[in-house]
Amino acid sequence: WSLSGLARDLKGLLDALGIARAHLVGDTLGGAVCLQFANDYPERVTGLVLCTAPYSFAERGGHYEALARGIEARGMEAYVRSSMDHRLEAHKTDPAYSEWYAREMSRTPARVAAGIYRSLAGVDLSPLLAGVRAPALVLVGDSSTSLPLEQARRLRRLLPNARLKVFKGEAGYIQHAIPERCARTA
Repeated sequence: WSLSGLARDLKGLLDALGIARAHLVGDTLGGAVCLQFANDYPERVTGLVLCTAPYSFAERGGHYEALARGIEARGMEAYVRSSMDHRLEAHKTDPAYSEWYAREMSRTPARVAAGIYRSLAGVDLSPLLAGVRAPALVLVGDSSTSLPLEQARRLRRLLPNARLKVFKGEAGYIQHAIPERCARTA
């Protein structure tokens, strides 16, 4: 597993679908994949929307190994349910949506999630970002723990053609918590 490999898989999907160029929307890890893709295949990207998307995993390398071990030991569903508050703010999220989200995330095979987490340890896309020329919109909540506001501001500075939209009073994955507001951001 690697971000480059996942970007290559995305290229293969676009090729199979006959899509020469695309505007990519990536949330969380998907945003990191989009950044890698935009670096590796710049001619294929018309724009990016990055929702609560980390770009550096270097500072928390041991964290990802611990997540991988926890998933392997307890299973994917236990991991997902134990991390729901980090993802979806319970007091702001419809319980039916939270349950759907947990079930869908739990469908990911544990070996896949553990492998991807292990591959992230030490990865830092920062040196690549100056070469990403596609217009980018970075979306983040002002209280995000996945992409703290200062890191989101740094991402905007590192990407030559980026804008940053900060949603006040939001801490979780904003693309799930306030999808309509995210979609209206232009």
